[in-house]
Amino acid sequence: MELQDKITDILLALPQGVTIGGERYNFYAPTLGISMMAARYLRALGLDKCMSDTDSTAHILELATKRRDDICRLIVLFTLSGKTEAWDAAMIERRAAAFVASVSAPELVMLLTMVLKQPDLKGIYRECGIQADRDRQSRIASIRKSKGNTPEQYGGHTVFGSMIDRAAERYGWTKDYIVWGIDLASLQLMLADGIGTTHLSDEEREQLGVPVAGDIVIDADDPASREQLRNYRWS
Repeated sequence: MELQDKITDILLALPQGVTIGGERYNFYAPTLGISMMAARYLRALGLDKCMSDTDSTAHILELATKRRDDICRLIVLFTLSGKTEAWDAAMIERRAAAFVASVSAPELVMLLTMVLKQPDLKGIYRECGIQADRDRQSRIASIRKSKGNTPEQYGGHTVFGSMIDRAAERYGWTKDYIVWGIDLASLQLMLADGIGTTHLSDEEREQLGVPVAGDIVIDADDPASREQLRNYRWS
């Protein structure tokens, strides 16, 4: 899939519809809140570390047979829209019961695989340059640390600091909106790709290989540079 298509899919966050027991259900891109609720179920089911394993399908199929209720509750989480539905335990139980009654074990495996498949954000970061920006920031921090002029950084140890506080400060959103109102992939991409500026000294530019003001940069791989070199006044 092309990079632009991957980004468009995250931006639109279109729900996927499935008919179960004559009822239509939409599966939504999970918010931070739904993702953390699902993580609890995954840990309880022992699926938090095996979903990426090649033999995970067989394990999920076994669970879909022996622990159908729990698997169905996990899947149902992704049909919930917003905080009100996520906190409606009766609704979750009703939907889970409908899934238990109408969905076979192999179908549960397919549904669970579908809802847990998340965008490859690391791949997107590499393709669009976000990772290159992060690597560059790490190099800048390393240069400054070697000179003893790196400010101490505190916090960011939990999701409250690393994500909620950053989004609240940057966008002015409430905690409820950050947790329940925006899908997690969009939130992560916004925080990762937010525009920022770092001012560099001439010495830091030189160490990073960034042209210093007044420098002339010639691309040695460009044939047109030959003419530029011939006409350059070297005095």
